[in-house]
Amino acid sequence: LVASGTQTICVMAPSGTGKSALLAFWAHEHRHLHPETLVVEHYVGATDSAQDHVGLMLRVINEIRALYDVQQEPPDTADSIERDFPAWLAYARGRTLVLVIDAVNQLPGHAAELHWLPAFIPPDVRIVISTTEGPSLNALRERDFTMLEVHPLSESQRATVIERFLSDYRKRLSPEQLSRIVGDDKSRNPLFLRTVLEE
Repeated sequence: LVASGTQTICVMAPSGTGKSALLAFWAHEHRHLHPETLVVEHYVGATDSAQDHVGLMLRVINEIRALYDVQQEPPDTADSIERDFPAWLAYARGRTLVLVIDAVNQLPGHAAELHWLPAFIPPDVRIVISTTEGPSLNALRERDFTMLEVHPLSESQRATVIERFLSDYRKRLSPEQLSRIVGDDKSRNPLFLRTVLEE
């Protein structure tokens, strides 16, 4: 979708279904397949400085400044960062900029409603955002983001994950053990399944 020109995409799924891993893998592959594009990733909550929308915007501004050789100094207060963010996005010209923003639902307070995200996205900018159900998803739907839903693992997918994961350690389960884990509805969640396998 991004390569074909879709500007705004929302990846939606419940917590623990692997959205962060999916976005990280996709960003890596997109860089490899489309080296002419520039990709900036931001994972909300990954570090202390990545927990709020002001830190997110400042990070994107500094990346744009470096990637597009912008001579202007970045804003240095929360108000100026919010005010100037749309103008900094407009510096992304000539090469497509893909912003990958994970877990906007974890932004504190009203920031999760995405009031800080500009209504107008410049032509050379693509935005891929992940979220769970809630205010963030509602805001993205109102803005007509293209919606992609991450579905739970099917039983055949669970069995494949189990066998491949354990094969790395030269281990395997009996058919009875495999059936018991695959048949447990909680193993539809990749995070739960991985935790079980690690134990």
